[in-house]
Amino acid sequence: MPHLTTVILLALLRCGLAADARKPHMNDGVNTPFATAKPNAKLSGAELATLGEGKVVTRQVVSEGGKGGRAMAVQDVAATVETVWDHILAFGDYPKMVAGVQECENYEVTRHRNGTETIKTRMKLGMMGVKLEYFVHHTYAPKPGVLTWTLDYGRLSDLIDSVGYWSVSAIEGRPGAASRVFYSVDAALPSWVPSFVVTAVTKKALTDATSWVKVESEKAQAARGDADVAAAGSGGGDGGGGGSGKCKRKWSWRRLRFVCPKPEAPPPPPPPPRPPQVKFEFKLGEQFGPLVVAVFVLMFTIYLVYLPYR
Repeated sequence: MPHLTTVILLALLRCGLAADARKPHMNDGVNTPFATAKPNAKLSGAELATLGEGKVVTRQVVSEGGKGGRAMAVQDVAATVETVWDHILAFGDYPKMVAGVQECENYEVTRHRNGTETIKTRMKLGMMGVKLEYFVHHTYAPKPGVLTWTLDYGRLSDLIDSVGYWSVSAIEGRPGAASRVFYSVDAALPSWVPSFVVTAVTKKALTDATSWVKVESEKAQAARGDADVAAAGSGGGDGGGGGSGKCKRKWSWRRLRFVCPKPEAPPPPPPPPRPPQVKFEFKLGEQFGPLVVAVFVLMFTIYLVYLPYR
């Protein structure tokens, strides 16, 4: 997604045109799209140290003309790969997560046989009186963990062009949930914009773009981790993933998201023990036999005593 800072500069190229979903775009693409592949970028020791401090590593590659070029940001996030993708792909939630995004919704989602997914999204940004509407063609490849985008050239956007790239991978050997996020964008700016402005604005856009992913993903991971610990303590999981299975992809017209099943509820407590029941046994011979005999003897004796007086 082109960040708002870069988009505002790109708005200088609008030429008075307004976005219109019924009209084709003004061109078929000015910038070269990114390849759907893992990033081919080796990080130096200093850059790895910067990432270890929780900071963003940025690189700027200016084009031959000195106007525009491809910039890249790398950010380590204390969250699982699934959690990070959950937020990057949640386009319907961008107005709540990304500053300056007023509206964002998917208008076409297609899943292909090779496992890739096409997600077309309408976005509307606004800040300081500048409002931009544009249509983005995303291609998500879950196998390499890459999301690329261009404009949807079948619809007229307020931008001349914008292409970009997300990549998320797990950091091997690091304890706990840890992912490395690569973000890149290619911005074409007018020739009269000074080179130092291009560099400053692009770097600001890179930092802002990765910061919201870090904040939202780590917040969700912390909440999910608390739930996992509670489930493990109650016997409902194995302590690693909540014990309730892997997260699943869930589709809706407005958004694409991961949904993790809730931890299994603990078994109900056993019922309280019943009080011992007192059994009453009526045995005439044992309990009332002697009494009956005594009464019979007494009555017979009285009968014999009083019989002569009758």
